[in-house]
Amino acid sequence: MATMETGRPPLEQPEEQPPHEEAGEPVDEEQQIRQAATTFLGFLEREPGAVQGLERIIGEHLRGRPDTDTAQRLFNSLTRCAGEDNANFLLSLLMRGVDNPEFFARVGEVLGGEAWAAVRTLSALYGDAVQEAYLVGGENPNAWRTINRQVYYDVMSGRWRMTFEIIKYNGERVLYEETATTLLILADAIVDTLNHVPADIAPGMIDRSRLETFYNTCTTFFKTYAPAEGQEAEEQGHEGAGE
Repeated sequence: MATMETGRPPLEQPEEQPPHEEAGEPVDEEQQIRQAATTFLGFLEREPGAVQGLERIIGEHLRGRPDTDTAQRLFNSLTRCAGEDNANFLLSLLMRGVDNPEFFARVGEVLGGEAWAAVRTLSALYGDAVQEAYLVGGENPNAWRTINRQVYYDVMSGRWRMTFEIIKYNGERVLYEETATTLLILADAIVDTLNHVPADIAPGMIDRSRLETFYNTCTTFFKTYAPAEGQEAEEQGHEGAGE
């Protein structure tokens, strides 16, 4: 039995925005960090056991795979617990700390002590998951996220079975149990849909590496299901490349 999983390509992270400017004067990011960290420290001092509560909230919301609403639900819950400013500060720190150690260290210099130790632990536990939740939050909830496939021979029926499961960002699952022919009809319909994009626009819509991967997949398909035609197509491709 062959089991395969296809995941959606990694999401691109949004570029960090420059500090907001107001009335023509740039905001000092260092000052912003100190103000936000001081506010967060004040909250921790007023609320004994707050770190445990924050960790519990974050862990509860990030249990399992995130969907397009996970980040907003997490932010809302942290806001109810610690206030909007502290929720923004903590989540921004956990997200940026994954890929920006310099920024993370600067915040650590301001927090210090037990607060900094707690934030480092939260980052180690949930930094990647928080980042993923916010990236997923920008996706279309009806877009596919993962495709699980199985190909196996059913001894009882004496037939090959093919299952094709699509998992969407909103958590919905769609399972197809098909034959080789019906799966090919589905694939043909998908490609035909792409072919309806205007020819003058299409060339720039798909990354070239993806097109090359698809071409290689189609070549393997024809070699497998129509060996003679696949060999002929490959020979024609080599002849065209040599011209």
